[in-house]
Amino acid sequence: MLEFLSLGLAPVWLHQMGVLKPMPSPPLGLSFPLGLRPVDPVASTLLAQFVQQYDRPGLTPDDQGLWVQTDRQLLGNHQGDLPLPAASLTKVATTLAALKTWKPHHRFVTQVYHTGTLREGELQGDLVLVSQGDPSWGWPGVIQMAQTLQQRGIRQIQGNLVIVGSFTWAGKADVQDLGAQVLAGFNVQTWPLEATMAYDKMSSTMPPPQLRVTGQIQTAVQVPENASWLMRQDSPPLHELLRHLNVESENILAEQLVAQMGGMAAMLTRLQEVVAVPVTEIQLQNGSGLGVDNRLSPRAVVGLFQALDRHLQHYDLALADVLPVAGQDLGTLEERQLPPGTIVKTGSLWNVSALAGGLPTLTHGWVWFAFINGGDNLSGFRRDQDALLQALQQQWGSVTMPPHSALTQPK
Repeated sequence: MLEFLSLGLAPVWLHQMGVLKPMPSPPLGLSFPLGLRPVDPVASTLLAQFVQQYDRPGLTPDDQGLWVQTDRQLLGNHQGDLPLPAASLTKVATTLAALKTWKPHHRFVTQVYHTGTLREGELQGDLVLVSQGDPSWGWPGVIQMAQTLQQRGIRQIQGNLVIVGSFTWAGKADVQDLGAQVLAGFNVQTWPLEATMAYDKMSSTMPPPQLRVTGQIQTAVQVPENASWLMRQDSPPLHELLRHLNVESENILAEQLVAQMGGMAAMLTRLQEVVAVPVTEIQLQNGSGLGVDNRLSPRAVVGLFQALDRHLQHYDLALADVLPVAGQDLGTLEERQLPPGTIVKTGSLWNVSALAGGLPTLTHGWVWFAFINGGDNLSGFRRDQDALLQALQQQWGSVTMPPHSALTQPK
């Protein structure tokens, strides 16, 4: 598993403040695509001023896209229906597609079997790993597995390491390389620096493993008929994996999730089922957002957030269960000056800075927004995005406790 197990669930104070409370379903259709004419003159003015400052050498308003709305009203728009390079806002699409593929509490399982006999700490037979393609697999999982095997009395394996199933590790799929890493992780004497660092973060009460495997690395299409079950290892629940994905913007994890859900064609099909925007506004080549060919319109990004929120309601979860929250999370928000309680996803390429999510306000409740800025001005874009959100919240009023509903006017 990846080195994020200590993240756990979101803190209790988020539930107490209402950030984690699901947002009621609107009377309109899912992610209903509003028209392109904004109704809030102040918001429109702020967005126009935001865009106009990039009418200077090296930058152009034509590379900027903005969309701000409640569920029922468009508040501000600049090229909101234009697909632009969206960087890691793509991960919101990956998150939604993953939750349409598996339930939020789904865990990827790795089973361990053995052939032969176990006597006096020595297994005379093969160790068989059966993987469901756990995208979080890594040094902590290998170390925990070896510790558990030693706890079961196994100190040495006089046989082969046999791998069955869709086994991956940090984007690598070569079985020999994967097997070599597993064997290295089984024994502290062969740990690379990454394994030592992972163990130090685990706060494990068990000593480092010293499990030896004397045979070769092999593959099989199924578990041998004469094999006996030893143990199982579960990944964290999917919603925790997705929260880590978005807080830290983990590209490899995003790509492994896409691979497990059947590739980009399967991912796009799932998105088209639930996001009611024109298909031309969602143009994705991968699940991480790397590359300028991953394009989303700001309106489509807001549609993804709405669809994600709606889907999570069915499981008594909300956006903050899978996305970072300003004022609580670090990761990609570490140096941002965002209004506290804003639920966001960031995105960056060398020439793209993107920010999208939900802003808690007194006047409108939750306000959905998506800013996609293009040009060689990353630090400036980030500073200006933060200032724009602060100005919008100042206009509509801040709330110390985020509203329970993104979709209803406060009374």
